Amino acid sequence: MRRGYCQNVQLAQWLLVDGMGHDMGPGIEAVITPAVCAFMGLGAVR
Repeated sequence: MRRGYCQNVQLAQWLLVDGMGHDMGPGIEAVITPAVCAFMGLGAVR
C-alpha cells in the first residue's frame, strides 16, 4: 500500500491549498518554491 509523505518524512505536515489534488496537484508551484518543484521533478506552470 502506498504511504503518504506525512507517514515517511519526520515532522512533515499537510498544507491544504485550494485547487490542490490528493497528494499534489495543480497550483502546488504557487505554494512551494520553484527550487523545491525542480528538486521533486515537478514542472513549474507559468
